[in-house]
Amino acid sequence: MGVAACACLYVCGFASCRFAILDLKPSTDEAWIISQHQLTGEVRLTLSEQVSIPLGGLFDPTQLAAKAQIPGAALEASELQSVARLANDVASWQSLLQSPPARLVGKLPRLVELSIALAGSSLRPLAESIERTIQPDGSLADNASPELGRIRP
Repeated sequence: MGVAACACLYVCGFASCRFAILDLKPSTDEAWIISQHQLTGEVRLTLSEQVSIPLGGLFDPTQLAAKAQIPGAALEASELQSVARLANDVASWQSLLQSPPARLVGKLPRLVELSIALAGSSLRPLAESIERTIQPDGSLADNASPELGRIRP
């Protein structure tokens, strides 16, 4: 395994990413190799321009999504806060690609193409909703619901 793959394993915070990295094999597909080099170049360019790439809240939300679909189940406050951080990071990424700094305009076509699935809707409202209702300490805000606001002193 190469140094880059080892570094990716170190920073990768979720299993599906780790499996994808561990599953990498050398390729002779010239188009794929060129595409990967272009993506790497675009990320390097972005970082060299001192543009912050939001990665702090990234995780695989598959298990939380499955839990949220179980009748009668509820996500814990810390889980909801993780979802809010992820939603904020995705929204920041969308914003970066939709309105990049002037010096990067037109220079990130592969990253834009790779992220096209995220372009459908913003997750910022979801993050804001969670942040309004869950306090940083994990407690519910008084205004989390009209009923809660009514019963709390």
